[in-house]
Amino acid sequence: MLELEGPASRTTTRVLKRWFDVIGATAILVLASPIFLATALAIKLHDNGPVFYRQKRATYGGRVF
Repeated sequence: MLELEGPASRTTTRVLKRWFDVIGATAILVLASPIFLATALAIKLHDNGPVFYRQKRATYGGRVF
């Protein structure tokens, strides 16, 4: 017979990993935001259209959303 046990993760380790994930994601977002802003500005100035693509969709019954 083979018996498998779950990982022996302690609460402290999980909390530290969660904080590392949140702080790391926030730092990457802050560092990448000038690139996002420059890209959005370039799109707006070049095409003079919306930065985010929007499209109307229809369901099988023809209702638009």
